Amino acid sequence: MNFDLASDSVDAEIVSATICLGVMAAKPKVLKTAKLVGLRLSDATTAELVGELCFKQGKPLENVPYDADYRRKMLRVFGRRAVLALS
Repeated sequence: MNFDLASDSVDAEIVSATICLGVMAAKPKVLKTAKLVGLRLSDATTAELVGELCFKQGKPLENVPYDADYRRKMLRVFGRRAVLALS
């Protein structure tokens, strides 16, 4: 995850964001993050939205010995946790 903020404060608005999911397919997937522009990284709803973006846009392949549905559900959890850890 990469967030460009309007200033050097965690309360600043998000100017742009890049979220990349790895180990899901043959190559990393860069998510569409336009919904995050204008939000604040410190806001709890931003963490929830990032989790939802990861869940909706992440489609794990079933080519590994782990359950793809479980891996997809965990995208929501890990996306949210990552933003909360940053803020």
